[in-house]
Amino acid sequence: MDQLYRFYENPVENVHTAGLWLPHFLVIIALGKAFVGAQTRGNVPPGCEYFRAALMMLPDYSLLWKEPSTSAEILCAFALYLQSIDWRTSAHNMVHGYHTDLSTRFPNEQELVRCQHIWWTVYILERQISVLMGTPLSISDNDINTPLPLFADSPLKTTTLLIHVKLSKAFSRIVNGQFSFSTKAAN
Repeated sequence: MDQLYRFYENPVENVHTAGLWLPHFLVIIALGKAFVGAQTRGNVPPGCEYFRAALMMLPDYSLLWKEPSTSAEILCAFALYLQSIDWRTSAHNMVHGYHTDLSTRFPNEQELVRCQHIWWTVYILERQISVLMGTPLSISDNDINTPLPLFADSPLKTTTLLIHVKLSKAFSRIVNGQFSFSTKAAN
């Protein structure tokens, strides 16, 4: 929020273009435009100008790993925007995440919960995109061993995430059933 306040206090200051803050902010604005169904100009989807600007501001891929959690959040927002404007194939290509137990890599509890939340958000998005596109899952549920994050300050948030994960696991069974049936039928 500090960056947001600084941005609105002095929007022409160059400090806002450093780091990942501004692309993250712009893709969230693009998502807002897409979700409220803002008017399109011809074939241009709502929020496209913000999305394009955010995409152009992203640093080289190798630099994204200096801030892995923020980078994952931004890439999730990019995937969600692409899905919301019905560009599911592009969204599917951007979905990746942390599926292993991260407790040894992130001893800081706050960062660990953040990474777990990122992973399960990616998981939910990936399952929904796979069902919508009819594509195979990128990772098996058997290979996932990161626990769900617990939000001590918000049991409702924990429960909501759990419900979405259970629904996504049902999607997994549907997609896996579809592809195992297709394989058996081909043999």
